[in-house]
Amino acid sequence: MPSHTSYRRVLLFTIAGTAAFSAVHAAPSFADILMSRADAIDFSSAPPNLTTLANNTLFTYWRPKAHFIAPNSWMNDPMTLWYKADGQGGGKFKASYQAHPNHVQWGNISQASAASDDLIHWRDVPSWKDDRLTLYPSQPNDHLGVFDGTMRLQGLPDSYLHRRQVPPHRLDHPLHTRNRESKPRLD
Repeated sequence: MPSHTSYRRVLLFTIAGTAAFSAVHAAPSFADILMSRADAIDFSSAPPNLTTLANNTLFTYWRPKAHFIAPNSWMNDPMTLWYKADGQGGGKFKASYQAHPNHVQWGNISQASAASDDLIHWRDVPSWKDDRLTLYPSQPNDHLGVFDGTMRLQGLPDSYLHRRQVPPHRLDHPLHTRNRESKPRLD
């Protein structure tokens, strides 16, 4: 039967394989990065005496170990998963996600970001405690919807984050996209 470490490595490779990462040709391979970091994490030891832990320590200790999750509140749509090499044999994994800061229900949707060295331990960038997020409703029409996502332009090695605001429009007027017209019907 494979060891616990083997299952962990398979899980890490699966997570890394499903994300679209950018890599520089001089950077180490994902296999090298994940294999060297997977053995450094000990999941086999029991937690300390639970009565001595501070309030948030239980949340940190018992939260999922191989599932990306927000530090608190509502989250949705993990996206923009990528790897940034530091040029010295290491680097950071990065991810963004939709969040409703300081609330557990859907609402004031913003975008938050996190970074990781090993795809298991994530640090929010900037910290969610500062109430600073990557993207947040800041424009007059943002209450109508703000959408973001990633794209990779053909032939270029980098991924890009784009943000799109929904323009205001009357409910009785159909949306129109220029240069998408069809021939008029003659009925």
